Amino acid sequence: MAASKCPRCEKITDFALESCIYCGYSFDPLWAGVNEYLQWLKENTEVEPLDGDENQVAIVFPHMVDATDSLVLIIEKEKSGGYYIHDGGFAIDHLGKKGYNIAMGSSLMKQIYSFCKSWGVTMNADVIAMESTRNDLGVDLHRLIVVMMVVVNLMDAQKVG
Repeated sequence: MAASKCPRCEKITDFALESCIYCGYSFDPLWAGVNEYLQWLKENTEVEPLDGDENQVAIVFPHMVDATDSLVLIIEKEKSGGYYIHDGGFAIDHLGKKGYNIAMGSSLMKQIYSFCKSWGVTMNADVIAMESTRNDLGVDLHRLIVVMMVVVNLMDAQKVG
């Protein structure tokens, strides 16, 4: 038995096995790298109630959109039991600060609206959002992250002259 401490849970486990019997950590180098990334993501993602309201939380992801801004999503629990996920206007505001024409009706805003719609995401004024359910919350958070990352990185968009 090749027993040693698991790098994740630090319990003594059998390294002859494919994964730790306590926490599921994979000893295969490829899966170990994936596990390490997921652990890093978990450790570096902040979740905080907004204004002390447990029905509204802000999630600050470690994904950087530039040197100073992390990706932020807000989840609001609705009375119906569903969830409203949105960026609080972050993505569009970010483009405006970079000098892009974010006026409603501009070519850029039309492109963003169309792109959001193609991903099942809505854009109300400057807020990128979507409705979700408890069962779909994880997938919908990921979908909104992808949409926001594309929107904030529109480098080929027309800049304000």
